[in-house]
Amino acid sequence: MRNLGMKVFAVIVALSMVSVLAYAAATAPDKVTLAAKNGAVTLDHKKHSTMTGVTCKTCHHTMTGATPDKKCSECHTAQADGKKLALKDAMHKTCKECHVKLKKGPSTKCAECHKK
Repeated sequence: MRNLGMKVFAVIVALSMVSVLAYAAATAPDKVTLAAKNGAVTLDHKKHSTMTGVTCKTCHHTMTGATPDKKCSECHTAQADGKKLALKDAMHKTCKECHVKLKKGPSTKCAECHKK
């Protein structure tokens, strides 16, 4: 009987997680444009959110619920404060490291992401 209870619990947890992910996917924008000095960077959020091995927390590392808790710029300011990376450095670290690791998407040439 105990095994049945654990199985039911596991199914409930799995269904809850699917519901949270479905809600997050439904409320997330298809494209996100980030302003930058070298030109705006537009990323296909929908494409990134459906990639194998990529979860919301891959980019939104402080998430605790179904949606991001805050904007990146709330912690990562224009200048580094000794504890946290500057916004530009945090974005470059997150995006470039992932693209290099997956060997997909733009390389490290500025103009491939930054469009004026």
